[in-house]
Amino acid sequence: DKEAVVESVVPMPTVCESEAFEVAGCEVVDAVIPSLTHCSSQGDFVAAGNGSNPPCATSSTPSIRWIVVDAARAQGDECARVQSACQEAERALATLKERLSAADAQLCDVCQVQLYVRDMSNFKSINDVYCKSFGHGPPARACVGLDLPSHLRIACATRVNSSGQVERNGATTSPSHREDLCRHHLHVQSVSHWAPANIGPYSQAVQVKPITWVSGQIALVPGSMQLADGGWKAEGPLSLQHVHRVLAVHGLQLSSCAAVTVFVTVGEAVQNATRMWRQCCDKLPVLSVVKVPSLPRGAAIEWQVTAVGGELSSHHSSVDCDASRPYHIDWTVDVYSCNPDVDDEDEDGGGVGVLAVSASAVADGAGCSIVLELLAEVLWNGVQEKLAGHYSRSVDVVQAQVFVLEDCVLPNFRAVMEATAAKCQCFGRGIELLVVPVEQLQSGFMALQLLMRTC
Repeated sequence: DKEAVVESVVPMPTVCESEAFEVAGCEVVDAVIPSLTHCSSQGDFVAAGNGSNPPCATSSTPSIRWIVVDAARAQGDECARVQSACQEAERALATLKERLSAADAQLCDVCQVQLYVRDMSNFKSINDVYCKSFGHGPPARACVGLDLPSHLRIACATRVNSSGQVERNGATTSPSHREDLCRHHLHVQSVSHWAPANIGPYSQAVQVKPITWVSGQIALVPGSMQLADGGWKAEGPLSLQHVHRVLAVHGLQLSSCAAVTVFVTVGEAVQNATRMWRQCCDKLPVLSVVKVPSLPRGAAIEWQVTAVGGELSSHHSSVDCDASRPYHIDWTVDVYSCNPDVDDEDEDGGGVGVLAVSASAVADGAGCSIVLELLAEVLWNGVQEKLAGHYSRSVDVVQAQVFVLEDCVLPNFRAVMEATAAKCQCFGRGIELLVVPVEQLQSGFMALQLLMRTC
């Protein structure tokens, strides 16, 4: 039987009528708050589109760059094995800062961080170091426990302004004062019945139009900040409800999601996460479900989404088969057109689009002998073919990760994949790939997930 749950309305300045949100058999009466501009000593809302700030324009439209820092690669494998988790985190974040500086960006420009930790018991010490690096308006973040060769691996999406300066209303602002320009963050620390307060140095969401990154959501009960009882079946709907509410602040909904990653720690949940999503939303985005060893707070499921403020203009799915290969590749390509405005219009007046691509490699027999170079060539040639005609001049890689079964992570996997991707003309300077070894996938032995902003 359906259970009607009526929650207290969030005590905020602006509250509109409630809307019914049905999730996995529970009807939740949810307060919709389209524009929040509340600040207090306990927490703050900084939401895009509230009309409190004049439109911002850049002398050169900021691009978005995807950066990957593997602690072992940053320091050398031998060094990484003898360092503590805290020391390794300090070095990895220092490397990230150097990489950002070389790209004419700073830590305040980072929009979203993927933080993969080998042992969640080290998370507190790693998080203490992380806190010192990100202050006001931290990036959105997802934290996951993985079987890694080093203590941690970091990937981030950051905006990069080619001139290093941002122009607003005719005035030029130095990078150190540009945090609020073209970047909006939702950072709530006060406890309420709306959604979980921040339990770490991250924002619930960060937006650089037309893209909104939402932090990974686990099933914390907002009023108590304790993990919901009942395992993944109870945690899945509640954590997905949190995603819905964070998106609503930005005028978005679940159907706005272009890329979704579902991290689970229970094998049974792998095949049920997609069904759970479909119960809440008719549109199925590029979605990857992966089983990992551990999640924060001992959660069984974590939803991490990237949403787009635009319309889905085309959807394409296909299967790439070749008798000479022991596997086939299932492709999904979604193209989003975003209404150009002063925030995301390029200098020639063209608008910005977003492409979401997924490719799952599935073995055609009981076993699969992988020739890495051939697999990489097939994948990136396929990406090049799928992108043809969907961009005019440039592609910003917003997210690039490949989930691979642990037994299939071959030596030099990342190096070979990146070298082959560099041959694709659409990527220009190449691509950095986050390789994520996982225990189980929804299907196949490898899943590539790409999100790109195009001009």
